Amino acid sequence: SDLSYDDVVPQREDFALLYSFLTKEAREGKEQYSYVKLLKAIKRKYSGVTANYIKIKLMIKIFRELNIVSIEEIDDYSFAFKVNYSKNKTNLEKSNILKKIKSSYSAN
Repeated sequence: SDLSYDDVVPQREDFALLYSFLTKEAREGKEQYSYVKLLKAIKRKYSGVTANYIKIKLMIKIFRELNIVSIEEIDDYSFAFKVNYSKNKTNLEKSNILKKIKSSYSAN
């Protein structure tokens, strides 16, 4: 594929930004999103963000895997969410999804 490591692999800042965005939205009563709308909203709010569709979808999957955010996929394009507030910082490196993606890139 023509996608570079940086196009696909989310960084800690990307996760932090998405988490704070979803947290804020949840407080305002928002409970579901389509990936496209989420991407647009994030780009509008944080100019200079390198988010893309693949990365957003991936981060949502990782949030679900690590139980940082409860995610229920409505269909391929949208999801319902509930933020699980935790005082402990979750170690993103524990994510098997993230490990897999990183290793698939380092193998090339």
